[in-house]
Amino acid sequence: MSMAKGHTDFQDRLKRIEKKGAGRNEVFNTGRWTAETGGRAKRACRLCFLKLPLSFLVGFLSFTGGQYTLFRAGGLPPEYALPDYELVAQAGMALVITFAVRLFLNLTGKSQFVMSVLGIAASITLMHNLVHIAPAQWSELFSPQWVDQIRKGTEPGTMLFRGETLYRLG
Repeated sequence: MSMAKGHTDFQDRLKRIEKKGAGRNEVFNTGRWTAETGGRAKRACRLCFLKLPLSFLVGFLSFTGGQYTLFRAGGLPPEYALPDYELVAQAGMALVITFAVRLFLNLTGKSQFVMSVLGIAASITLMHNLVHIAPAQWSELFSPQWVDQIRKGTEPGTMLFRGETLYRLG
């Protein structure tokens, strides 16, 4: 009995709202409605131009974070470890970190995902240059042995992928 009364009260309320000039769309759609497009109006975004560079930075830093996480979990890879598998593990960890950070920062668009992947690729090919620039800071973060291994195996000012020099910077 009370359910039927609630239903009739609701219908009466809708009729009162419609009498005051609001149509059905305005009653049921709580967002801003535009008659021209027939859809919801988009919110103005003041800092949207920062989303793509931030996505790139998230990707770049997530590869470093993935390397750090794997290093702290297992130390230096053994001598018999395959570099390709190590790279895949680090890139996979970077993707996991990227997804988590992107969800947290609400960077969920396709273009932001592409920029994050480009940031990971840039970190894969360029991060050794940062180790050459500031070896003391990297040895505190990782270890002196790790820094020595990077500095002996790479040249500063290059773009490397899988041990091959792709491009010499400067």
